[in-house]
Amino acid sequence: MKQIILAALAAMALAACGGGGGGSGTTAPAPAPAPVTPPPVSQLAGYVGAWVSACDGRELNSVTVTRASGSADAIVISYKSDYYANLNCTGNVVATWTQSADATAVYAGSVDASIVFTPGTNATAARVDKVTATLPAHTESVVGSNVTHTVRNGQAMWCIDFGGGSSSCIYDQGAQPAQTVAGGLYMRGNELFELSPSGSTYVVNERFTRK
Repeated sequence: MKQIILAALAAMALAACGGGGGGSGTTAPAPAPAPVTPPPVSQLAGYVGAWVSACDGRELNSVTVTRASGSADAIVISYKSDYYANLNCTGNVVATWTQSADATAVYAGSVDASIVFTPGTNATAARVDKVTATLPAHTESVVGSNVTHTVRNGQAMWCIDFGGGSSSCIYDQGAQPAQTVAGGLYMRGNELFELSPSGSTYVVNERFTRK
C-alpha cells in the first residue's frame, strides 16, 4: 500500500509540472535532508516490561522494568510484593510491601557463563548480562486493611492478619543506606532470571514471568 501511495503522489507531481508554454529555466535542487541519528541500542532493552514471580504461599512478587532516562545502558527496576488473603495467592490483596526508591541496573558487559537454575542441579551454559545494581538510601513500607504496625521485643514490624488465626510479620528496618551490588540478568523465552555470582557460576535469586 505504501508503494501505491508513493506512486500516486509522483504522478500528481508530474501532472502539476506539465502545461503550456513558459520558460525553460531550471529549478535549483532541494537541499539534502539532515542525517537522522538512530537512538542508541540498549543492551538491556529486552528486560523492559512488567514481570511477576511464582506464588509463594500468600506472597506474590512483581517487578516493573523501565529504561533509565538519558542512558542506553541502564534500566530502572521497581519492586512490589502483594500478600493475599488465601493460600495460592487467591482472594483479596490484604497487604502490599514497597520501597521508597527504585533500583537502577547498569549494563556491565555480557559473558559466557553457567547458571544453576535449581539448587542441587548441574549448571547450564548461558550468556549472562552482567549488571551493577544501585539502590539509593530508602525505607520500606507495608500497607493494607489488615496491617498493623507494632513493636515486639524492641523490634518494629508490620503484622498482617489473614484471618482464622493466621498472620505474618515483616521487620521494619527503618532508614536503610544506599547499596551497590554486582549481579546478572538472563532471559529465556518469557522468563526473567535475577542472578547473583557464586564462584565461577551464577545462582538464581528469583525467577519472573512476563505479564
